Amino acid sequence: MHNFNQSSLPKAHPASDIIEREQAFHVYLDMPGVSREQLNIEVEGNELFVSAATAHGVGVKERLHSLEFGDVEYNIMLALSEQVDADKIEAHLENGVVEIVLPKQMRKPVGRIKINVE
Repeated sequence: MHNFNQSSLPKAHPASDIIEREQAFHVYLDMPGVSREQLNIEVEGNELFVSAATAHGVGVKERLHSLEFGDVEYNIMLALSEQVDADKIEAHLENGVVEIVLPKQMRKPVGRIKINVE
């Protein structure tokens, strides 16, 4: 069983869009301030787990004047369809948006099959 990070940071559920296209499902997660090193994406069984924690922090020689969006821990779990080929999942991070591509398994078209009886 997957356990999300148990930090003391405030928890946030990232805003998400899920779009089904012909070859794959595309999941877009809004996670501003997250770097590739902070991002964790795992598949366990038929569940996709995404977690990350921002770490802006204040340096030793810095003084905080305003704090409107402090560090946060993002967590989301998505149930995967049986159509998803979990071995081919890809993820991209650009400008605070995580795109996860969930390719569909290629199934042979159902047609007429002759069954020989012995």
